[in-house]
Amino acid sequence: MVIKGCKAWVSYLDKVELPLLAKTLKSISLISDAGDIKIDELVGVILNDADLTSKVLKLANSVIYNPMNAQVSTMSRAIVQVGFESIKAIAISSALVDQLSKKGNQQQLINCLVRSFHAAIQAKYMASDLNVEEQEAIFIAALLFDVGEAAFWSCSANQTCLLENKLSYQGYQYIDDQKEVLGTSFKSISRGLVKAWHLGLLLEESVNRPSSRQARIVCAAVELAHKYDHGWDKSHLSKVIESTAVLTGRSDSQTKADLLRNAAQAAILAEQFGIKGAKSLLKVKLRTKATKPDAQRQLECLLKISEHISTGADLDKIIELTIDSIQKTVGLARCACFIAKPNSRHFRIIESLGLMSQNWRENNSLYLKPGHVILDVLDNNETQCLPKGKVVTSSDMNLVSTAPFSNVINSVIGSININGNCNGFIYADNLNQSEIDQEKISSFRLFIQQLQLAFTMRRAKNTQH
Repeated sequence: MVIKGCKAWVSYLDKVELPLLAKTLKSISLISDAGDIKIDELVGVILNDADLTSKVLKLANSVIYNPMNAQVSTMSRAIVQVGFESIKAIAISSALVDQLSKKGNQQQLINCLVRSFHAAIQAKYMASDLNVEEQEAIFIAALLFDVGEAAFWSCSANQTCLLENKLSYQGYQYIDDQKEVLGTSFKSISRGLVKAWHLGLLLEESVNRPSSRQARIVCAAVELAHKYDHGWDKSHLSKVIESTAVLTGRSDSQTKADLLRNAAQAAILAEQFGIKGAKSLLKVKLRTKATKPDAQRQLECLLKISEHISTGADLDKIIELTIDSIQKTVGLARCACFIAKPNSRHFRIIESLGLMSQNWRENNSLYLKPGHVILDVLDNNETQCLPKGKVVTSSDMNLVSTAPFSNVINSVIGSININGNCNGFIYADNLNQSEIDQEKISSFRLFIQQLQLAFTMRRAKNTQH
């Protein structure tokens, strides 16, 4: 089924994909819209969902929301201890993460949710001179601002894969891609869901025509989080600092330190809510200056690996040293080693370095179907650059992550023959920060050859015994 247009997407997400989330968010939001603080109603909504109750109580007892460690075991007590608005924010955040995560596990969804938490934390910081109720309302509005995008990435429609395959980390054709695939934009879908789910007047104002200071803060924080997501260069950072300083009344130097600290706090909070990899996503800026191969350091590392081989060092240590050397001296941002058992196409990750690569280990099995392009590289026992578009994300991957092994990342593969019919390979990419040119490929190949030598010598030694 192909879904096109804003109304169609809002109806599909509301009625088909996310009716439970719609009901929960609507119920929580309408409590405050009534004007009175109705503790019993909020408690009732939360207690209707056992998972939500457990998550809210856990977070209410966490150091972020309960720094004095006054343990609470009931929802009513949690509201008294932590505050009505804070519990409401926890409940909305928990419902959003839990319900969306149950529907899908795409990296794009994780990116969106982490960015939303980042926007929410920055928005609350910008509103620090307002009262607690206003701060929490601003937090929630910023958190839900991109609800249309998050809902889309969580759904099972075929168009999620189609749009993901169109994404480009270079250039920003994102809006055009959305309109082509969806017949509308994420922002329009967000507007529709905000209205359909009654998510609050402040959020409705923010996604339409922000005029109040509160709505302008929400929009400024969302814009900041989006810019951070694409990498802050000096011009971006100076503009963000300047505009934020105007909102907060703080100096530029203090604002810069605060914004970076807030990003770290957002990562901690997102992981508290169960979003793995948030620290990696927010701690590292993707668009850094491309690293060029360092011939002198490469030579030093190759000699060091050679010494380890000659002294019979453990293969795991040699693999670790090889991965580290490739990342630091070749100019490739991420690198990992995958090895399969004899006659198997199930590859497990042995070692990895770089942004988000630690997430690959959580689902460390990679299955390659017959005819897969990576198997062709291994069969030919070669080192080969795989340009974006060559490898397509599909169900034959146990989603080590959708970032590697997809058609939007230029990558390079180096084949390792381990023991006859037992194969492995080194994977590296640069997150499209720069092209993987011939110089990088040649340097990469030197390390692959050295690692192959280690396995060959180990095999010969075992044969002699």
